Amino acid sequence: MNRSAALGTLEVGVMVVAVVAVGCAPPPNVDWPAYLGDLSSSQSSALDQIHVGNVGSLELAWRYDSGGTDPENRSQIQCNPIIVDGVLYGTSPGLALFALDVATGEERWRFDPFGGEYGLFGAGVNRGVTLWDERILYTAGDQLYAVSRRTVRRFFPSTSMSASRNTRRTYS
Repeated sequence: MNRSAALGTLEVGVMVVAVVAVGCAPPPNVDWPAYLGDLSSSQSSALDQIHVGNVGSLELAWRYDSGGTDPENRSQIQCNPIIVDGVLYGTSPGLALFALDVATGEERWRFDPFGGEYGLFGAGVNRGVTLWDERILYTAGDQLYAVSRRTVRRFFPSTSMSASRNTRRTYS
């Protein structure tokens, strides 16, 4: 796999992979709703399914190819994904926002503010997403987006406030 393709692949974090791989059902609350884990930035989880005795037997549970790599190799994934209610929210190198089922890795939905034309507008870097109320906030290009985490409805910028290039979007 070339470097560009590797950057377009989000391999699930050890926490999610390990819970599935060791055959344990996840505990009721396995959210990672903010940068560094929680609102206190604790950088830790109460999950205890991974320990010295089983870390050597962990296997990859699933893999997700986010796509969106730049053919000129100027894209990166620096996204800090979050997990809320069993859904992982992250961004691709092409700055599309996606939602994945953490148990299966299946894509629930995708929001592309560039309508598949990232090459014309993309800046090549994105730092991730954050949760506010029921909205996922993130930047793409020179815009801040607020997208409903359940319905993929875009709240901000409104069509009247955005440049014409940002009115094209793809949902799947």
